[in-house]
Amino acid sequence: MMRFSAFSPAAPCTPRLLAAAAAAALLVVSTAQCRAQNEDITPPVDRVLLDRALRPTIIRLVSIDANTIHVTDEDGGQPRALPRAEILAILPVLEGLEPPNVPDPRVPPLSRINPRPRRLTAPPPAVPAPTPQKPGRLELTDGAILPGTLVTTEGAAQRFRWSSRVFGLLDIPLDAAAAIVLNIEAYDALPSAGAPMEDAVLLRNGDRVEGFVASLGTAVIIEKAGKPVPLPLDRVDAIRLANPTKPATGLWVWLDDSAFPAASVVMSSDAQCTVAAYLPGMAAQPSAVVDADLVRALCFDTSALQGLATLPLTVSANPQRRWTPPPVIGDRRVPLSAPDIELSGPMQVSWTLPPASQRFAATIELPPSAQLWGDCDVLLETIRANAAPAQAAHERLNNDHPSAVINISVSGAATLRLTITPGERGPIGDKVVIRRGLILTAPSPAPAPAPPGSSR
Repeated sequence: MMRFSAFSPAAPCTPRLLAAAAAAALLVVSTAQCRAQNEDITPPVDRVLLDRALRPTIIRLVSIDANTIHVTDEDGGQPRALPRAEILAILPVLEGLEPPNVPDPRVPPLSRINPRPRRLTAPPPAVPAPTPQKPGRLELTDGAILPGTLVTTEGAAQRFRWSSRVFGLLDIPLDAAAAIVLNIEAYDALPSAGAPMEDAVLLRNGDRVEGFVASLGTAVIIEKAGKPVPLPLDRVDAIRLANPTKPATGLWVWLDDSAFPAASVVMSSDAQCTVAAYLPGMAAQPSAVVDADLVRALCFDTSALQGLATLPLTVSANPQRRWTPPPVIGDRRVPLSAPDIELSGPMQVSWTLPPASQRFAATIELPPSAQLWGDCDVLLETIRANAAPAQAAHERLNNDHPSAVINISVSGAATLRLTITPGERGPIGDKVVIRRGLILTAPSPAPAPAPPGSSR
């Protein structure tokens, strides 16, 4: 007797067999579609939520509206709704230290200029901009960073046009700009320390022309000794403007390659974030829609936080050493200007605290290269005016205990002092990295409306 397989070509095509075959095919297609969809889904991103006492909590962000932040626990547990007024910042989780432990500040962080591709939607510019030749970076006096390109068309007096990668075409007053970088590889050749007295134009042949930048468009017009000197853009790498810097205030947003003040931030549950900028001198503020995972950090009151790396410091001489290396500070353009600070012990460092300081929070850590032999005591003290130092925290760091979270009161103190002393194994490998050191200051008043453009 001949036997027929259910899927044999010679099998009789009964309705029952056809239905079974169709169900099997549908199951295969559905499984393939689910696998493809799962591969496209971005895994949840863990973030650190800082409350008003600088206490960190690892969360997964769901959405943000005008008054509430919706989150889940790091394991995707029960959803929670948190009042925005109780939250100070949302930051990325600290990554593990890898050699070199602290980025070399002399090397421009080009990885932040060329981020991983993401969906980015910006409003179309009112005026079509010419195709730019090279990517660049605009830095404003309040610390905002906007990668993009200079638009080589003449704008209004004392203003220039910038094609922002996030917001599209912007019309910016010259007095709001700190640096206009046309060639990002030339960034560190600019005079970036102190308060420059004159504008500076860095040329591609290595020369520098100083004076007063009067206009910027098809060429850079710089005045020297009362005479205008035109400089073609193809000879210019960057421009540093001698405008006074301004402290950051209010709501700030950090993307993969950008940082800017914002008037509002709304994040929907479908992983889209709508940001409205708060740029100086803009008659109409721009807005953009970006992927939520492109948002690296948010701070809801930037004036209440100050990075430890931005404070004046003093390194005390150590009698056990002929020479004490200075602290190595990483890239200050990280969120909240709180980069890693590497200290090579034994040493003692003192920071002058800003007025109305309330708390200091950080993670102190032995880098991987120091965990084998490193063994040291870390003492934190607060010093009031005309008073003896008061111990605020004491931690022993070694291979069994390579890191510690610090959160101490500095209310009323004028100075924060950190001392690294050798442990049982001596000073070998006694390197300590201060990670995300932040000073909490008294709450600031609400920010004023965006300032109009003014003449330089």
